[in-house]
Amino acid sequence: MVKKRRKPAAIRKRNNLTFRTRDQLRAQLERMATAAGRSISEEIEYRLTLSFSHDDAFGEPAMRGIAILMAVAFRSAGNLSSGNKPVAEWINDPDVFRRAMFGAIYALFGAIPNVTDEEIALEIEGLKSRLLTNIANRRAS
Repeated sequence: MVKKRRKPAAIRKRNNLTFRTRDQLRAQLERMATAAGRSISEEIEYRLTLSFSHDDAFGEPAMRGIAILMAVAFRSAGNLSSGNKPVAEWINDPDVFRRAMFGAIYALFGAIPNVTDEEIALEIEGLKSRLLTNIANRRAS
């Protein structure tokens, strides 16, 4: 049997990569690929590339966890404030956005390790003072 030679990497468009997956993941990949107008292979490549770009953007796993915490809290508070409308419907509503933002802030305060409620209250007072100073400076300008 003659073994087929691979093209040099410089002219090869794609490499073949075979892997196994559970039915549920395959079905999800098929749905997402169809919705995006991609093949399953293209969808897998797209999602893996996106995953690596997230790794680059967030750095270590702890930072990814904080980003996910903020995003989930923001979306949850926004959905609750809007009566569970899709994000695209409430993201430009200033009142709902403000509530979503505070949902993310509350989640961050709750995630601070080894801190008391009193320490959090002091941080909030400091933030309030800085914000009021910024407002006063902008009005004076």
